[in-house]
Amino acid sequence: MSKKLDNFNAVYDYYMSRLDKDNGAICFDDRELTYGDMRHMVDSYVCHLKELGVKKGMGVGYSTVNCPEDFALFFAICRIGAYCIPLFHMIPDKVKASTFKAGKAVLVITSANLYAPLKAASEEISANYKFALIDSPDGPVYSMANEPPTTEDSSPTQTEPDLPALMTTSSGTTGIPKLVMMNQQNIASVMTISGELVEPVDRYGKKPLSTLMAFPYSTSAILVASGIFFTGARSIFTSEINPAKYMELAVRWKAENISAPPAFFEAILNLPNLDSFERKYVRSIATGMDFFSPRLLARLREKFPAIDSFANGYGLTETATVFMVMRILNQENLDGPTNILALSSSVENGISIRDEEGNEVSDGTEGELWVKGPSVIKGYLDNKEETAKAFSDGWFKTGDNAKKTGEREVVLLGRNKYLIKRGGKSISPLVVESCINQVGGVQDSAVVGVKHPLFGEMIWAFVSETTRSPEREKNIMKHCRQELPNYMTPDRIQFISQIPKNPGVGKVNYEKLIQMAEEDLKAIGV
Repeated sequence: MSKKLDNFNAVYDYYMSRLDKDNGAICFDDRELTYGDMRHMVDSYVCHLKELGVKKGMGVGYSTVNCPEDFALFFAICRIGAYCIPLFHMIPDKVKASTFKAGKAVLVITSANLYAPLKAASEEISANYKFALIDSPDGPVYSMANEPPTTEDSSPTQTEPDLPALMTTSSGTTGIPKLVMMNQQNIASVMTISGELVEPVDRYGKKPLSTLMAFPYSTSAILVASGIFFTGARSIFTSEINPAKYMELAVRWKAENISAPPAFFEAILNLPNLDSFERKYVRSIATGMDFFSPRLLARLREKFPAIDSFANGYGLTETATVFMVMRILNQENLDGPTNILALSSSVENGISIRDEEGNEVSDGTEGELWVKGPSVIKGYLDNKEETAKAFSDGWFKTGDNAKKTGEREVVLLGRNKYLIKRGGKSISPLVVESCINQVGGVQDSAVVGVKHPLFGEMIWAFVSETTRSPEREKNIMKHCRQELPNYMTPDRIQFISQIPKNPGVGKVNYEKLIQMAEEDLKAIGV
């Protein structure tokens, strides 16, 4: 990454100086704001924050329902050199209050409808931060919806690369929440990289694709959304993140690119009235947060026939979200794999594939993906033990299995903890799932390893489709035997109505599937 773009203010000033202030920046429901409107709002919020006593190095928490003000608030906090603690509005108030207190917030900003229970929860744990509202000029506490003090200076503070910028939590590979502090360099990196998800290509000209997004901005998703914002792409979103409202906005604003986690795209395809929405403007898909199957892309192309490009971002909380990107820019390549990712050339990260002892393996060999560079955080806050497990000499161990195919490119094969051990072989569920999903009629699948006295682990495939019969099971098994090595062929295929997903971005709930399979094995006495 260029040295001049190693902090938020460098990114903000560089891109905002190049964007036409009269161009549309944000479309929120029926409301449109220009880049000039957004700059004015950011400057106003900087003044409010200074009036409230916020200074460089302080923590500011916020919890709101999606709104354009989220962007301006996040930008303003970073401009001052304070760090953000963004929390999704549906998190329980006691959890939010405890997190803000643990993060040493001096100020918490929320909306009028969320204020009373959050304040009560904060008082219950004796949290001593101030409150401010992002709306309600006549509310019970200081409101940033009012005009700021005219005497306050809105100029930015110097923000060094190592300055704390955003605090969040990560469960990493252990499932246990750990506090993470991203610095200015981390967030500048992801904003630079994530813009590649919507960068223009030759056939579209120089204008980035207007992008409809389905992310909560009171989370670290604001980082990716900010990167898209700075490209000049018109960002389209709503407070009501549901598939029907999403499609209404796609029609209303003629969205060219639709961006969401895979589970949200599944929900769109399940809309009973999807065919009633005009879909001719959608030309591109951008995704992330979970593995995206070729089958899902094929199903989306059936419903959105103008799609001719695809982008997939990969990253973790410990890498400040996105640090690798896949882009398919030719329609004829859209039938291929969706898990080949490459490092961005705009940020100087490095990758390595390591074995269980931490030794680098040769290209083409599977192992754990490690990453090092400006995107990677320093470690977990106040947790030396977990930091020592996950970090080594600046390298972060992602917990994901991958195969390196080039200096900056990998084939991602899934979480290490879900690899299936069978007959001395390690099997990626993604490879087996991809094979099953090629069979006509299969909507989705998920594959898990289940302990077995003879095999070590047996391969148990759950398949979601409308047609279920012994004949269908035989067809799927026949296809797997033809396309996969013997040791990767499923031992059991079980049809279910829907693959269970976790709350939030909707990742496959593999633990639930393993439990279901184990219960079935027990019932038949194995």
